[in-house]
Amino acid sequence: MSYNSLTSLPDFLGELPSLQSIRVKGNFMEAFPSAYPSKLDLGIPSKFNFWDVKKERIQWDALGRTVGNLSLLLARDGPTAQDERAIDKFNFVAALLGFDPRVASQVHLVSNEKLRVNFDNFRHTTESKHASASFLFKKDDWKQAGAPEQRQRFLDWHAALANKCPWNTSDPKALPVIPMICGTTEGGAGNACGNGFGTSGTTDAGYYGSGTYFTSKFDYADKYTKEEDGIKWFLVSLVIPGNSFPVVEDPYLPDGSVNEGGYLGKACRTGYQSHLAIVDGSQANALSLKGETSISTVADELVIFNGSQVLPLFAFTVK
Repeated sequence: MSYNSLTSLPDFLGELPSLQSIRVKGNFMEAFPSAYPSKLDLGIPSKFNFWDVKKERIQWDALGRTVGNLSLLLARDGPTAQDERAIDKFNFVAALLGFDPRVASQVHLVSNEKLRVNFDNFRHTTESKHASASFLFKKDDWKQAGAPEQRQRFLDWHAALANKCPWNTSDPKALPVIPMICGTTEGGAGNACGNGFGTSGTTDAGYYGSGTYFTSKFDYADKYTKEEDGIKWFLVSLVIPGNSFPVVEDPYLPDGSVNEGGYLGKACRTGYQSHLAIVDGSQANALSLKGETSISTVADELVIFNGSQVLPLFAFTVK
C-alpha cells in the first residue's frame, strides 16, 4: 500500500492494526488495564476505528504476540497480513525520518486508547483556540524578537517537513501532525507508551526550553540515545507542533555564562505550543543555525511542553 494516497490522519491511524497487550514484563511499567472497550467513538468512520480491538486482541493473544505493555512485536519471518500492514506503516515513517527500517532489530506497535483520545482532544481544542483567539494562542511576536529572516527560515523548513505528510495537505485549517523520533531507554519507552510524555523525559535543562525534545532526523536522535546491553531504543510518535516559536538564541554567552535572553530551561513562550530550533545535526547539543538551513547535516529540535501533543506509534530497538 502507498500511504501517500491516504489523505487524512484517521486513514493513516486506521490502517494500523490495534492490538493491545494484557500483562507487563521486564522493565516496562504496568500501565494498561486488562480489559478494553470493543469500540471507542472517536468521531471517525467505523471502518477506521482504531480501537475496535476485542476480536483481534483475542486472536493475537492466542499467538503469543504481545510483548511488554507494547502492542505487538512485528515478526521478521512469516508475517501475517496484519503484520504486513504494520510493517508497511513503519517503512513509511522510516522513509520520512531518513533511516533504513532494516536497522531495527525489533519493532513494537504501540496502541494506547487514552493517549489517542488526549491527542485528538488537544488537536481539536487548539484548532478552536487558534481560530477564536489567535491573539492569545497563535502569536507571531517572533517577528519583533530579532533575526526575523532566520526565524522565518526555521518555520519554512518545518512547514516543508509537514507537507511531506499527505494528511497535512488535505485540510488547510487542521493543525499539522508530523511523525518524529526521539532516543530513549527501555524504561523510558514503557513509561511514554503507557503514560504519555512529560518533562521527566528530558536529560538536562534543555537548550531551547524545558520540555520533551523530538527531531525528524534519525541520525540526530541517535546521538542522544543511551546504549543498554548493546541495544538502543527509539520511539516514533505523531507530534502536533501547534504554533511554534522559532529559537535562534544560543543558551550560553561566549564567556560561558547563561544567556538570559535565551531559552535554556525555560517554559513555553506565551502564545505558542512549542519551541523550534534548526541546527547542524553533525553533533549533539548543537546550536541554532545562523545562516541557511540547506546544509546536508541539518536537523531540527522541536520542544513539546504538553504530553497530549504526542501520540507514540512505534518503539523499536537497534543493536
